Amino acid sequence: MFYRAGLDWRWSSWSAVAQRVERLSRLLAAAGLAAAATEPGLGVFSISLALAGEQRSAEIGGADLPTGWARPGASDGEPEIDAEVRQNSPAAVPLHLPPTAAEDLLAALPPAGSQRDVLVLADPLPAPVTAAGLRWSLAEGAAVVLAETPDLALPTILWARPTVYFGRSAEAEALASSLTPKHRRRDPLGRLRLVIVEGEEPVAPDPWHRCGIEVVTTTW
Repeated sequence: MFYRAGLDWRWSSWSAVAQRVERLSRLLAAAGLAAAATEPGLGVFSISLALAGEQRSAEIGGADLPTGWARPGASDGEPEIDAEVRQNSPAAVPLHLPPTAAEDLLAALPPAGSQRDVLVLADPLPAPVTAAGLRWSLAEGAAVVLAETPDLALPTILWARPTVYFGRSAEAEALASSLTPKHRRRDPLGRLRLVIVEGEEPVAPDPWHRCGIEVVTTTW
């Protein structure tokens, strides 16, 4: 998982994310919480917290436990978990990943090719398209590049040269305008093979198909 840290890019392995999830899940259990919210954004901490909420949901079954608040510790130290529910705070975004109709879509997507897929995500959780992208990347073992905000989706995609993108129709339209059917191997979008778009209106497939890219429009 690649993420921006100031002007630099850093990465965290899925095994390191799994360790964070386990640690957060234990902290949530110790605080008697089902899940926790945190500041809006798309990063390793928010994703780990979301997955910890999923793990806790499986552990507690249908038990009615509250949602608390969490913030990362200083210098990757022990995260801080607060049992206080901050429902009135605009930053209190629930971050568990509820089961959605995305499961059927993800099961129907074409499998990864011979090379490892690289996926770009841009919408902060709990955006369904990001939750679906995370589920797909975990199942496929894909590398994930976090664009942090939708405004950074296009420059991040042009820099990362992904094979797969999960996003909204506005970003997909900007991407389509950057497609060049000729000389795709040298193009920043030359490796892109699959685009999943969340939107009410179907995305025009022709610009994508001319470049050999499969595009799927869905709503969640």
